[in-house]
Amino acid sequence: HIIDTYILAQVQDAGTRDLPGFGLKDLARHFGVAAAERTYIDPAQIPREFRDAPDRLMAYALDDAVETLAVSAILAPPYFAQAQVVPFDYQSCTLRGAAAKIDALLLREYLHRGHAVPLPGPVGPVGGGYTAILQEGVARPTLHVDVTSLYPSLMLTRSIAPASDVLGVFPALLERLREFRVHAKRLARESPDPAERAHLGALQQSFKILINAFYGYLAFSGGHWNDFAAADRVTTEGRAVVTAILDRLAALGATPVEADTDGVYFVPPADELKWLEYWKEQRLNWYLGLGIKREHLRLRAHDKDELAHYARGAFDVEYEFPFGWSELEGIAARGDYDLAAHQKASGRDLSYFDDIVRERYVPHVVEPSGGVDRAMLTLMLDAYHEEEVRGEQRVVLKFHHSVAPIQVAILPLSRKEPLITTAQKVEHELRPYFRTEYDDTQSIGKRYRRQDEIGTPFAVTIDFETDKDQSATIRSRDAMTQIRIPLAQLRPKLQELFA
Repeated sequence: HIIDTYILAQVQDAGTRDLPGFGLKDLARHFGVAAAERTYIDPAQIPREFRDAPDRLMAYALDDAVETLAVSAILAPPYFAQAQVVPFDYQSCTLRGAAAKIDALLLREYLHRGHAVPLPGPVGPVGGGYTAILQEGVARPTLHVDVTSLYPSLMLTRSIAPASDVLGVFPALLERLREFRVHAKRLARESPDPAERAHLGALQQSFKILINAFYGYLAFSGGHWNDFAAADRVTTEGRAVVTAILDRLAALGATPVEADTDGVYFVPPADELKWLEYWKEQRLNWYLGLGIKREHLRLRAHDKDELAHYARGAFDVEYEFPFGWSELEGIAARGDYDLAAHQKASGRDLSYFDDIVRERYVPHVVEPSGGVDRAMLTLMLDAYHEEEVRGEQRVVLKFHHSVAPIQVAILPLSRKEPLITTAQKVEHELRPYFRTEYDDTQSIGKRYRRQDEIGTPFAVTIDFETDKDQSATIRSRDAMTQIRIPLAQLRPKLQELFA
């Protein structure tokens, strides 16, 4: 059997959405199986290593093999467990889709009982899930409510199954798999062993994907027990559940923001002008958080003659551009103008009954209105500096570290060993925590200037003393100062500098 951990990682991430990437090094660090002293080689340097240092290249390949084995020990066992349940071999379990697995389980049970297997049913229309965006903008505080495994729960509680499943295998199979997954999830939560938790977590995740596919199987054109009418009933019942949740939230005085079959997001009702005050401060602070200087920003309240006829108040966040002060973003309390206009044009009642104050009203809107292009222009202008350093012109972008394209540059002083090997290892170790770049071309001075021009806050220099004292130099873009730090302390020191 050939099992590709790259594919396993993609399937895992489809459910968890927490993997930093699908490359071996990223996965090994994420799962905590990367060896502390593993050998790192820049892929672009592999031909050179093969020629000049084959033993080092073999050590790198061996570390790759060990990490692959460790990653597979976490991600592959769930599919080995599936291979003991589904009538597919181990390799096929990692490659075949969930609908094909469900069809094979049903087929095996019908053949085992000596019963005829139906032909796939005709294709028919299936209604979609409920999706609605009820408010626009940024909402806080936001809560979330949903029904766990909505579609599988509906199929079991409402007895929705294929009409051709005369033996009742479909619901029994769904129930058994759900019990298995719940048991694995509980064991994962209770296990004190990190490795066992990771294994059980991956196991329950793989069966979660299989269980949630039972609804999709109903509308699988190649499924022997497909039933498009039953699939349509599932989505109909799902929409009814979601709308019932929306109605209940409204009755309790909440303001639904967004809804779909994964759940409903909503915010409690709030006073318009209070939220205008909140959002003008939040938006100003957002620009400050990007590193734009406070003296270049101001909040300006609109005069009465500037306000739109429907607005109760408005502010502009303004920036002092080279051509003078100008609007960067507007924040306006627009009253009920927007929804009242929609209500009139659509003929639909868009009013809301507030159960707390026992009052019905059309909700008011507070609208922060910013743009990516203007924010980016402002960041570039605010960061751009021309300075004279020791008689030479220095161009530097003094980006805040949160928006700097590269946060840490790793620069070996020379393209000689062991400097290159150490620098590449440092870059690999720092990469999960910062946006990094390795650069070994041209003189160190030119590389510093290059990093200044793209706004890199810090550079780590690996020099000829590094191999002796196991330390490196951190050079600051803004202060142009250098400090000597042990290699083992580079990450915490950089995190302290970025704090």
